[in-house]
Amino acid sequence: MRALGAGAEPSLSANALRHRVLDLQPLAVAAGLGSKQRVPSLKAACEAFLNASLCKEEQRSDWGMRPLRESQLEYAALDALACVRLWQVLRTE
Repeated sequence: MRALGAGAEPSLSANALRHRVLDLQPLAVAAGLGSKQRVPSLKAACEAFLNASLCKEEQRSDWGMRPLRESQLEYAALDALACVRLWQVLRTE
């Protein structure tokens, strides 16, 4: 796994700042994964930058059904955590 450290922040678009949204795919492309025409998936980015496998079994499950299953809650939490970890790595690239 790559070391997480401080570094220069990539420039963020005014739209991203206004809506408080950060799209990690362009950052992954800028770091050498995929291309503008074929942006990388979260799973591919985790494998490339975190040396970690991300299970996507719950991706196509029924998210409208309530209550959510424990496995769905874990999936959602891990996806969110993966995004935070990727941001920590990609902002230093």
